[in-house]
Amino acid sequence: MEAGEICGRIASRTVVGGLYAPASGRVLEVNPALARDPGVVNAAPYTDGWLFRLRVENIAGALTPDAYAAHCAHTQGDRR
Repeated sequence: MEAGEICGRIASRTVVGGLYAPASGRVLEVNPALARDPGVVNAAPYTDGWLFRLRVENIAGALTPDAYAAHCAHTQGDRR
């Protein structure tokens, strides 16, 4: 996957949005628990709700937090 490109979709009750790759690299693992209970993404996003594990290949190409926020604001509106 390449940094900034859509690498999946994430859905709520009202909308489906693009999930953007945080960095370039190779996906090592996808969280199988999400197939059983997708709500864990909201309930525990920093622990059990992880989406995938990525082996980063080019950290220099990664978006900074400010660049990512600007990208999100530009593509979907600022939801902070």
